[in-house]
Amino acid sequence: MRKDLFYLLIVLFLSFLLMSVNFVALKYNLFWILKWFDIPVHFLGGVLASFIFVYIVSLKKLSLSYLEFLFYTTLSVFFIGILWEIFEIVIGVTSIGDVSYISDTGLDIVADCLGAISVVLIVYNKKNNE
Repeated sequence: MRKDLFYLLIVLFLSFLLMSVNFVALKYNLFWILKWFDIPVHFLGGVLASFIFVYIVSLKKLSLSYLEFLFYTTLSVFFIGILWEIFEIVIGVTSIGDVSYISDTGLDIVADCLGAISVVLIVYNKKNNE
């Protein structure tokens, strides 16, 4: 199977998984009942965003060193995480005035970036074993 097609299938699967988890979490108020629940969801979001980046790199046949790949993937996910946090403020899910806003947002972005780093490690480990 072509690598770009393989990565696209991963992106589609992760998109479906993330939408499903988010749907269930919203339906059953899991984000509010289990305060920690958004951390694994953010991690999964970071994994998804990273695989989108991997797919684009594979599709365009870009050649990046390990450090370049790590830097650009993590930076991309970091900015997507920031945009997501702004989106949450705009739609009223959270407020800057909330007591736990800073720590919650910080943990969310760390989880996003850990998802990105995990993908980089997996993709490069797979690449080195081929």
